[in-house]
Amino acid sequence: MTEIHLDEKELELLAHLHETVEGYDHHFKVDPKGVMAALSVDEKQLRKSASYLEAFGLVGTTKIDVTTFQSAEFLFAGIYLTGLGEDFMRALEKKPGVPKKITLGVMKELWTVGKGAISSVAGQTLAEFVKHFHL
Repeated sequence: MTEIHLDEKELELLAHLHETVEGYDHHFKVDPKGVMAALSVDEKQLRKSASYLEAFGLVGTTKIDVTTFQSAEFLFAGIYLTGLGEDFMRALEKKPGVPKKITLGVMKELWTVGKGAISSVAGQTLAEFVKHFHL
């Protein structure tokens, strides 16, 4: 099975959305500025983390096309946790050694204490999802 690696900021993004969103589709998108503040990242890092997770269907993003004659440009308008992303977080919470409720604070603590341990468990869980859901 192919190894999948989720980095610290990707896991923090999932944890933050899991903890704060009220639903699991584009109707429940949150403002990227608030997410950037909560995660202490800039827009470039948030886009990077979101795009990786979006490739697996765990998060979605909304963009506004502000293209002009001179250049193509899109504004990052929203980010949301998908139903599959919520299922992933629930599955991760059921893994041995993982807290039963993952929040942003818990994820930061897990990363600080165990470094790669949570990344490894999350990567294995995502690999199971990829295989099961044919992602």
